[in-house]
Amino acid sequence: MKFGGFPPREAEGAVAVHSIRQNGMVLRKGTLIGKPEIAALEAAKVSDIVVARLEPGDVSEDVAAADIAAAVAGEGVHVDRAFTGRANLFAQAPGVLRVFGIVPVLGHFVSAATDVWVLIATVVAVRQALDYRSLPRAFGVCLIGWVLQIVVFLVLRRALV
Repeated sequence: MKFGGFPPREAEGAVAVHSIRQNGMVLRKGTLIGKPEIAALEAAKVSDIVVARLEPGDVSEDVAAADIAAAVAGEGVHVDRAFTGRANLFAQAPGVLRVFGIVPVLGHFVSAATDVWVLIATVVAVRQALDYRSLPRAFGVCLIGWVLQIVVFLVLRRALV
């Protein structure tokens, strides 16, 4: 892989190494430079852009990140799409740390911290899954679900005792 600064017209086919914001134009890191990007760069009066050119046998940073993430992700881990040289990994079971709740002295702290973490993860997941723009709305949905869970738990507990 070769890196270097070039005028936009000479950067075609290469990948932008840095994001550029100039004169209302935004070009994100990792963008493959094509004719539309060259036109936008020239219109924004960008005289030089640092790019990476892949050589034979090279792998793009997104492909490398996706391959590494897939290799380290185990069961119960979701790998998000790689971008800008990274891939996010998400645990499918955020309550897995609750097992440490049996440790004397630390048990209550670990359980409480895990409960807060699960609540935050749930609010974020609901916000993303339902495409809410409002965090309070996602929190409200989670609160309703939490209350319903407690009611069902109490009803089942009374029925079984």
